[in-house]
Amino acid sequence: MNLQKHLYNFIIKNSSDKITLEDVEKSLKSDADIPKRILEDYLEESQYLFTLSAENSTVKSYTSRSNIFNKAEFKITPTATEIKKGILFSGHRFIPFYSQDLFPTESFKIKTESGTMIATKNISFKLEDLYAYYSMLGAEGIIDDLTADCEGNVEIIGNPSQKVNISVFDFSSFYGKFSFTAGMSLKFTVEDWIKGKFSVSIDKDTVTEEEKHKWHEALEEGLFKVFDEFGPSLEIPEQLSLGFYYSPSSVLKSPPCPIDIFVKTNEKIQVKFFENNTILWHSEEQHISSEPANDMVSISQGTIESLDAILEELELLISSVEIEAFIRDSLLSDSDTKAGILNKILPESVFNFKDKAQETAFLNHLEELWEDIATDYNREIDSKTAPFRKEILDNLEILYSWHNESKELIKEKTAFIESEIAALHSNIHKVREILDLLNHNQNEIDSDDAEQLNDVIFNHLKNLNDLIDRINSLIN
Repeated sequence: MNLQKHLYNFIIKNSSDKITLEDVEKSLKSDADIPKRILEDYLEESQYLFTLSAENSTVKSYTSRSNIFNKAEFKITPTATEIKKGILFSGHRFIPFYSQDLFPTESFKIKTESGTMIATKNISFKLEDLYAYYSMLGAEGIIDDLTADCEGNVEIIGNPSQKVNISVFDFSSFYGKFSFTAGMSLKFTVEDWIKGKFSVSIDKDTVTEEEKHKWHEALEEGLFKVFDEFGPSLEIPEQLSLGFYYSPSSVLKSPPCPIDIFVKTNEKIQVKFFENNTILWHSEEQHISSEPANDMVSISQGTIESLDAILEELELLISSVEIEAFIRDSLLSDSDTKAGILNKILPESVFNFKDKAQETAFLNHLEELWEDIATDYNREIDSKTAPFRKEILDNLEILYSWHNESKELIKEKTAFIESEIAALHSNIHKVREILDLLNHNQNEIDSDDAEQLNDVIFNHLKNLNDLIDRINSLIN
């Protein structure tokens, strides 16, 4: 059984107001032996759920985000540029009204009152001119959005004056039909939060000042609860999701203005920057900056496409194969957290990321790898090959520590130790192949195979240790 797929389907198809761990366990096959910890972790970390307040209950429960946001209403006020070009940028204006699994614009389906589907088209636009439409996504969100739109955008490194290729909604016919002019707004209704389906019409709502004031006050209070509970640790999309959840349900109907306008005109809440993250926060607090530490629309100056690509650019010997092995070892012993693994195999002193965007990409890749492994992890099967893996990992930890400490000396002496370095990498590759097989072995190893495997591992590790001694003698 694919546990992750099962839990996903269970959540998105669940229409009840409350989901508990017991409900999830009942939905599993009777012979499924899934540890409660894994199920609880999934529910706690799921981006499809809100955790319900446990004030009047000893049992933790959850509610589906799609149940909260389906049929919600929100508004977007197109700019003069958009009206002139007959387009609409998605950017941050649809958050939090779609699952973060989706990457607009191509994923969205927008239908008019007449049943016409709004098409998309590709345009080139200066990166710096997109800030007004994307800023609340933060650096990571902007990178994700633009690179999902067009892989070529990743080549644009820190130069806001360059043009990126992006997808936009083609509203030319819609604007023309309704004689759309600057200052008019579009009203959207969420038809399916999971799939990113919306309906759109001209905003014809008449909102009194009193209604507008009550709406602003209600959403403010919801966001203040988010600030109190989570501090400045969340970025804007998640802050807004929780802000709406903590607010009365009335804020999701007939909003008086677009969300970005609410933020821009609010006297109590502002966009601020905390440890290079873009957040919403109390306007009066001075210790959190209202100025960005970096250009928030610059794409990372380093590679971000995979764990291995980033590790190679950081000039580290370790690969995703070893990281997977460390994760499996941690799950078996139930000892280390993600942070513990990072501290063990990647000391802070060697974390020379190119910038915050690359660091964020690295941590996201690591999180995805951890979740993929944990979802289908079987402790009983894994325990059979764990001793071989542990022996390799113990030796590799020593190797990585030595390499990190000796890196500069090795660079200085590279011309004199080329053959030794080549031999070192060749032996690491052989050990890595064994480790990769152990990571994915599903068969029991008999005594003869175990003895042979022990001999092979011993020989390769001895070669590695001999090479370390040889290199040390040449560089010191």
